Amino acid sequence: MRNFMMGMLSPGSALPGEAECAARVQRSSWEPRPQNADANHRVPTASQLAQLDPKQNQYIRQITGNFTSTTDEILQWVACK
Repeated sequence: MRNFMMGMLSPGSALPGEAECAARVQRSSWEPRPQNADANHRVPTASQLAQLDPKQNQYIRQITGNFTSTTDEILQWVACK
């Protein structure tokens, strides 16, 4: 199993891509929040993403919702991104 935490990046470093972050996720079938199952497997539409206000979020281009899994795994993926 790969080590998820690979250290801090230096300021200004390029962030890992979605595929690399997905590969870093430590997989487990454990679901700490079973009531999140439907939401955890929903991907936002292009229309929903277009409604995000770029003035309110400097990281808007990184928001894709292109990962579905358990609550824990989604949090790992987002933390990597």
